Amino acid sequence: MRTRKKIPKLALMIVAVAALALNGCSMIGLTIGASADASKPNQKAVPGSQVMTIAPGTRITIILKDGSWLSGKYFGLKPIPSEQYAAIYSQEREQKLEGILLPALGESIHIGESVLGLYMNYEKKLEGTFEGLGHDRIFIKRKGRAEVFGARLSTVAKIASDRDDVISGETIQRLIIKGKIPVLTMVVVIEGKAGKTLVTMDNVSQIEIPVQKSGALTGFFVGAVFDAAFVIALIYLSDLNNFAFM
Repeated sequence: MRTRKKIPKLALMIVAVAALALNGCSMIGLTIGASADASKPNQKAVPGSQVMTIAPGTRITIILKDGSWLSGKYFGLKPIPSEQYAAIYSQEREQKLEGILLPALGESIHIGESVLGLYMNYEKKLEGTFEGLGHDRIFIKRKGRAEVFGARLSTVAKIASDRDDVISGETIQRLIIKGKIPVLTMVVVIEGKAGKTLVTMDNVSQIEIPVQKSGALTGFFVGAVFDAAFVIALIYLSDLNNFAFM
């Protein structure tokens, strides 16, 4: 019968050193990740036209076009009262941005929407009264229907009025992104104890949001994977060592 022999001192020293090194990769990864996080800015700017990409509940700072700013908790988008929107839109429309005369609210328009078919694209024609613009949509009310329909500007090939003025959805989208055309929504924030403050999008220059920093956590977990692999290898070698001295 074989007896188990004592593990050599060298093996014990290796185990001791390995134990001291345990979690070493995790701490290295944590340090490197934290350093990467420290090099990132705390805030990043988001164009006002992309406010819909911000998650409700995010702490934001709104930079207005007059240079002032508001900070608070973002709650989402709310529709502008119809009378207020009509006044803002009519004022911008009269300026004929880039020589373009936008359709008037309530005017009859014809929309050519590009639709992806099974074998080829085709143009879907829509008719109705113009109700306004969203960040990425044009809204019309079609005959015989109570609800307002929104066509995506990215799919709209042309918008024509009875005056034969033709505008592409791409052109309108570009002007909206530049903040040149007012849209039917506003930003809602909380400003201290003053309650909710409503800011119309045509007054917004840009929005600043916190930068998500996950480098430290990612580095820690990556290092932990290496640590776990090291421990498994150590156990395996220890078992081989014990087997050799049986």
